Amino acid sequence: MLRGIVRSGRGRLARIALATLAAASVAGCGGSPASPTPPRPQLLCPADVAVSHVVGGTQAVIFTPPVQTAGTTPITIACSPASGSMFPVGTTTVRCTGTDAFNQVGTCSFNVVLTPLTLSALTFVAFGDSVTEGENSLPGPGGLSVRFVDVANAYPTKLRSKLQIDFPTQTTTVVNAGLGGEFLDSGIDRLMTVLAQHLPEALLLLHGYNDLLNGGATAAQDVVDGLEEMIRVARGLGVRYVFVSTITPGRPGPRQLAPAAVVQTNSGIRTMALAEGAYLVDSFNALVGREATLVSNDGLHLTPAGNDVLADTFLAGIKAAAATATGPLGQLRGQRRDRDD
Repeated sequence: MLRGIVRSGRGRLARIALATLAAASVAGCGGSPASPTPPRPQLLCPADVAVSHVVGGTQAVIFTPPVQTAGTTPITIACSPASGSMFPVGTTTVRCTGTDAFNQVGTCSFNVVLTPLTLSALTFVAFGDSVTEGENSLPGPGGLSVRFVDVANAYPTKLRSKLQIDFPTQTTTVVNAGLGGEFLDSGIDRLMTVLAQHLPEALLLLHGYNDLLNGGATAAQDVVDGLEEMIRVARGLGVRYVFVSTITPGRPGPRQLAPAAVVQTNSGIRTMALAEGAYLVDSFNALVGREATLVSNDGLHLTPAGNDVLADTFLAGIKAAAATATGPLGQLRGQRRDRDD
């Protein structure tokens, strides 16, 4: 009997001790049980982004931000590179993170793939007379013009710089084959030699100023016929692209072409270029109305600004005819992806 009482007392003491420990534990935790860990953020990134026809090697890309699927708000989402950043040609992986109210982080990623615009012609011959060569003039003593060749500001020089900027992954060559004072008859023979020497994929034709300067409107058809013969020579020598320009507008000056001759010649050039399958570069319409700043004081040749516009006009024609979207597209998955981790 006494032994049972002792055991019973020990049992009660043990229960009291356990209860005391439990109470102390609750008191040490602020009087409430521990909370479960909240779920960390989960992000759903957009599908891979493909951008084609990129000019200049980089382009700003705007993409849809990731979608939050879990986590405790507020959640701060950041992507690197950020939407609107300049992306280079090729494949760039964008990594996004989402940080929630408990500083827990979720991630996802996707690719931005830029395909460059590339040229199917890399060697260009700019063929013509003094306008192609880069002749310019400045007012001289006694009202006379001082004529000089400004190769650095000639349109072939400017065109080459523009091609390098727009197609940085390719090496282009623009040969300035302008020869001041040349008539079309002489130019046809010289063209054969120039093309055989450089073997270009593209020929840029702007010729006939001296014929019109000496013959006026009566020489208009001769200019059209001479350019037509040049186109056929180039085709016969395997030149893939032939770009033929209209005659540029003039302004009052000692070497201004007769406006009627320019209009008549350009009408014939437009018709002939279409019939021959050549690419028309309408330089007249690109410069007309701005002759005061784009044509030099001699009334015929172009200022550096005029040559810049001329180069832009040829560049637009080249892009339309000889530029294509090619490059390392890679394997696009084309679907939305869950978080990476």
